[in-house]
Amino acid sequence: AQAQGFAPFLLHGITGSGKTETYFEAMAAALSAGKQVLFLLPEISLTPQLIARLQQHYTDEQILAFGRSITQPAPLDVRVNTLNSKRDKALAQLQTDYPQATATPLAPHGIRFPNKPALNQHPLFLDGTIEVQDEGSQLLAQLVNSKRGEIIVDFCAGAGGKTLAIGAQMANKGRIYAFDVSEKRLANLKPRMTRAGL
Repeated sequence: AQAQGFAPFLLHGITGSGKTETYFEAMAAALSAGKQVLFLLPEISLTPQLIARLQQHYTDEQILAFGRSITQPAPLDVRVNTLNSKRDKALAQLQTDYPQATATPLAPHGIRFPNKPALNQHPLFLDGTIEVQDEGSQLLAQLVNSKRGEIIVDFCAGAGGKTLAIGAQMANKGRIYAFDVSEKRLANLKPRMTRAGL
C-alpha cells in the first residue's frame, strides 16, 4: 500500500514509472515536483534537505557511505596515561585480552576497541594506565600542547578527561584549574585524578 502524498521508491532506485534512477535522483525529482519522499533506505538516516546540501559537494556514493557510517555504533577509545606507560606497551598488554584492540589513527596515545569491552575492572584501568577518552578529546588535549610548569584553566572540564590528558602532558609539573557548569560531572574528576597519579 502507498501512503497518500508520498512518492514510492524501491531500494535500488527504480521508480514507479519504470525508469531506473539513482535513489537521490528519484528523490530530487519527487521533491522538485512538490511530493514528500518516503524513505526506503533504512540504513541511512538523512533528511532530504541535508541530502540536497551534501549533493552540492559529494557524490551519491559518498553520501550513502556517510549516511551508513553515522548509524553505526562508535568504537571505544582509551588514552594511555603517559605518566604510567607507553602506548605500544599498553597495547600489547591489552591485546592479550582484546586481540581486536588497535592504535588510534590520529591520537598518539590512544587505543581503540571496536566492540566496546567493559574495561572498568581491567588491571590497566584500575592502576590508572588507561583512561576512557574518545580520540577527538585526546586530539583537543594534544592541541593545547601544555608544558611543564604552566598554569592551565579548563573551563569546560566535564568529568575531567582532557584535564587528565593535559596533566600527563605536563608530566604532573604545573597547575590545572578545572571548571564546569555541572558540579556532578566535575565530582568524577577527583577519583580519576587519584587513579591517574595526578
